[in-house]
Amino acid sequence: RARARTHAPPSAPRAATPAAARRGRYEGVWWAALPEAVMRQCLRSPAALAAEQAHFDGLDGDRRQELVFIGTRLDAAAITEALDACLCTDDE
Repeated sequence: RARARTHAPPSAPRAATPAAARRGRYEGVWWAALPEAVMRQCLRSPAALAAEQAHFDGLDGDRRQELVFIGTRLDAAAITEALDACLCTDDE
């Protein structure tokens, strides 16, 4: 029986399952948390290294959170409007 792969490459977006999140188990590692020498070992071509580092943003590197909606016939404009309504103003 084939076993499921439990570790995705650091650049692959993924979500923790609710059970894993409750146990504090999150898989993967941020590229920015690794020494550059380790990045070079994992990403053997200069082009692959440059492509990953192109996603870096200041001191946060590649650390980010993503909100993903999966479904059919989603109204992207309505979702964006609803999320924008949740944002605080500069005064808040």
